[in-house]
Amino acid sequence: MKYYLISIITNSQGTETRNLTPYDNKETALRKFHEAFGSIGGGSKEIYAELIEKNNVSYDIIKRETWTEEV
Repeated sequence: MKYYLISIITNSQGTETRNLTPYDNKETALRKFHEAFGSIGGGSKEIYAELIEKNNVSYDIIKRETWTEEV
């Protein structure tokens, strides 16, 4: 199986950083999913991450999370 991590981070100026990263190992993909939220409190206004598993016939969302800075 293949795993894909999609992350979108919006900083305090409104600039978005978008990433799509493939992984062959589920444990590594999950660790990187949680690491995407490591910039909370460091100037990010919004963080979105989604972990997708690709099997032989479909793509399935394993985990999806959004964090938004409270105003």
